[in-house]
Amino acid sequence: MRAVLYRPFALLLILLLAGCANSVPYRYYTLQPVAERESAGLSDSIGIMPVSIPSWLDRSNMGYIDDAFQLHQLSLDRWGEPLAEAITRVLTQNLQHKNPQADVFHGPWLRSQRPKIKIQVDIQNLMLKGQQLELEVSWRINGERRVNRYQVAINEQPSAVELARAISQQLEQFTDDLQKGLKGAS
Repeated sequence: MRAVLYRPFALLLILLLAGCANSVPYRYYTLQPVAERESAGLSDSIGIMPVSIPSWLDRSNMGYIDDAFQLHQLSLDRWGEPLAEAITRVLTQNLQHKNPQADVFHGPWLRSQRPKIKIQVDIQNLMLKGQQLELEVSWRINGERRVNRYQVAINEQPSAVELARAISQQLEQFTDDLQKGLKGAS
């Protein structure tokens, strides 16, 4: 009698374990700083507040929207860290490369540690238009607001590697604009 009761349970357990054995592993990607090192630059303290991103982009899996406003998620491709934190990290590193004499750090910070120059960044959109990936960014340097779009050529159905590389390149373009704004703010 006991054997009859255990057989269905054993069969169910085997099926569950077989399902786990066939799962496809996720692939993880990160953004990389690509700004070239400069020997000169600012020497002020520069602080970057944590970057904000749209909630549809604030997910572990990679994604973008197309020009028909359809959300595309890469189901097996994930960010290795929260995207907003990755963007903040890359912008901080890019600015450190451009301003080796400056104290560049990301916030929040204590009142006693406030930087001379404060940067706030808000990612507005990440849209694929044909073969152009467009990153729309709004930012403030010491309260002065600016907006721009950064485009990189990419396939119409980009792979995760292409997407991560393109966003890293767009952040480099954005860093160049930040650097120009910082020189005007110092």
